[in-house]
Amino acid sequence: MKKFLFLFFIGMICFFMKTNVHAEDFIAQIGTNTYTNLQDALDNVQEGQTIKLLRDIQGNESYQRSADKTAITFTLDLNTHSITSTTSNAILSINDSSTITIKGNGKIENTGNSAALLIFKGKVILESGQYESNAAGKGTIYVGSSSNGNYKSELIVQDPVMVKGVCGIVVSTNSSLKIEGGTIEGTECGIGPSSLDGAIISISGGTIQAPTGIGATGKNLTVNISGGTII
Repeated sequence: MKKFLFLFFIGMICFFMKTNVHAEDFIAQIGTNTYTNLQDALDNVQEGQTIKLLRDIQGNESYQRSADKTAITFTLDLNTHSITSTTSNAILSINDSSTITIKGNGKIENTGNSAALLIFKGKVILESGQYESNAAGKGTIYVGSSSNGNYKSELIVQDPVMVKGVCGIVVSTNSSLKIEGGTIEGTECGIGPSSLDGAIISISGGTIQAPTGIGATGKNLTVNISGGTII
């Protein structure tokens, strides 16, 4: 009997320790599942699901879809909240060929002299939200691909997205940028500068406001402008 009571007592302690998580501790939600860390949500999201932010995130953390993950299509809903970090890495890195839509009236801001968003292998559709960085070389958003073309990255910017930084978007070799709407503001350049061998830039809408609108050169660089405004 004493042994039973002891085991029962220990079990109850473990139960309360596991369940002693308050609602305000949760950062993200996928369906009915909640997470206290955004990285856990990114690791567990499945095809067609949405990660919804539940509160603002501040600190020096960075997050990623690592290259060992299976490529899926999912949504990140900022949900009026902000992710602010002083990390020297990009706050959010996509490395697994996934297709991600980012939406919501929120913000991703890097104050640690690096990018807010890095797409190294995958496709990102910016449906809404604000993206800011003080990074000079990497831009607020960096779109990169392999130099041999084994994998490529794509960024689509839609209205009412706002991108602010020293250079708004840096596009690298063999990558693709489509600006369909939104506003890109740069204190030095809107797009670029970078070596854009084989890159494709298409502008059909939106506004680019910077001393140099498109500061990009490269072999086989394709720039198609059918709309939008460059100031």
